[in-house]
Amino acid sequence: MAPIAGWYDDPRDPARLRYWDGSAWTEHLRAKPGEAPAAVTPVFPGAAQAQGQTWQYGEPTYQQTGPPWQQTPGRPPGAVTTPDGVVITTWIKRFAAWLLDTVFVFIGSLPLTGYFFYRAFQEVADAMDDGSYSMLSPSSDVIKWELPAIAIIVVVTLVYQVVSLRLWGATPGKRILGISVRYWDRGGQLSWSTIGKRVGFIFALSVAGLIPVIGVVATIASVLDYLLPLWDKRRQALHDKFANTVVIEGAPPGSP
Repeated sequence: MAPIAGWYDDPRDPARLRYWDGSAWTEHLRAKPGEAPAAVTPVFPGAAQAQGQTWQYGEPTYQQTGPPWQQTPGRPPGAVTTPDGVVITTWIKRFAAWLLDTVFVFIGSLPLTGYFFYRAFQEVADAMDDGSYSMLSPSSDVIKWELPAIAIIVVVTLVYQVVSLRLWGATPGKRILGISVRYWDRGGQLSWSTIGKRVGFIFALSVAGLIPVIGVVATIASVLDYLLPLWDKRRQALHDKFANTVVIEGAPPGSP
């Protein structure tokens, strides 16, 4: 039977303790009681290779030793971090922020889209009355009212994203959940070009989704864009990779 989870003598270095999770050794280390703990040491690709270790994106950027009270706060074990140690948020928080932003945009654009949605609803009601309505194949009368409403929402979303990212480094939905957007390798205010790349990528997929045939491919790409952080080592979506950004916990260092 394997030993229970706990701290044991490190088989690589008897002068320190290594955590056994019940099935395998982890990378969590600390000094033995009564001995001076080692300092927190940043591990970058070059340093990791020099020490004979394997460094990969998505693994903790810092190795922490010593008792828990001497470790760097705010960085849970196994957290995915940027090269300078900032914790990258989870997909579920990104998705929750996206839902909030979608609601905010929809409600905020109603003064512009309300009439078009009302007319589209009337066309649907009339088609249902005469038995010609098909959810999979809406009539041209319905589409002619839905398209302007969708186009308005896309434009409002574009403005909403650009302005909020420039001012705060986060949309209102992200700010509510305490997450924000920053560069993968540094903090600071996002430049207009970076925001343009990030938002423009999403905007291009949204516009392409309105085009027959091409819209199917664009829709698949949009779904992949939002699901990619689930398995990407940096937790980046496609639009993050295009703009070299990530979504982190808290406000980006150096942001206004």
